[in-house]
Amino acid sequence: MKSYPEIEQGTEAWRKIRAGKVTASCMEKIISPTGQESKQADKYMLQILGEIISGEPEETWSGNSDTERGKTLEQEAADYYAMTQEAELEKMGFCTTDDDFLGISPDRFVGDDGLLEIKTAKQSVFVDYLLSGKLEQDHRPQTQCCLYVTGRKWVDTFLYCPTMPKQIIIRSTPNKPFITSMCEYLSKFSKTLADKKSKLAELGYINGI
Repeated sequence: MKSYPEIEQGTEAWRKIRAGKVTASCMEKIISPTGQESKQADKYMLQILGEIISGEPEETWSGNSDTERGKTLEQEAADYYAMTQEAELEKMGFCTTDDDFLGISPDRFVGDDGLLEIKTAKQSVFVDYLLSGKLEQDHRPQTQCCLYVTGRKWVDTFLYCPTMPKQIIIRSTPNKPFITSMCEYLSKFSKTLADKKSKLAELGYINGI
C-alpha cells in the first residue's frame, strides 16, 4: 500500500491523484452491494479512460444539501466517535495499491487495526436504516475495498445524525467471499481497460503503452 497523509481530501491535489484510478467510492460500479457484477462497469471505464487521457478528474456530480451536510458534520461526527469509543483517530488523505490501480480515501484510521467510514444522514434516512438494517450492506463495496487496500482488521461504518439520541455504528471485518468476487471483477475490468488503453494509444491519445 502507498499512503499520502499529506493530501487533504477535497482539495485539487486530492482530485488530481484520484484521476484515472478505480476508487473505493465508486466500487459499487464494479461490484454491487450483494456481490454481483455491476452493470455500470462499462460506463465507469469510459470515465477512467477520459481521466487517463486528460489527466483531469471528470466532474460527475456537483453535490446537494446532503453532501454539504456531510462535509459540515464530518469532524463533529469524528469527535463524537472518538469520545464515545475511546478511540485514537488519524486522518489519511489517500491510499493506493502498490500498482496505483486502486485508490481509497478512508475517513479515518482507528488505532493500529481499524478504519472509520462516516456517513451523515437526515432524520428520515437515519430511521430508514434503523428499520432496514442495511447500513453495512449498502456501503459494503466501499468498506470492503478499504479493508482490502489497507489490510486493516476491521472497519466501523458510522451513521451520524446529531438530533438522534443514539447513533448507529456497524463493525465489519474482511468478507472473504465478497473480496474474492471483487478481485475477480477488478481483474476483468483491468484487462479490458488495458485493451482499450492500447487502442487509444494506437489513435495517438495515450503515450507510453
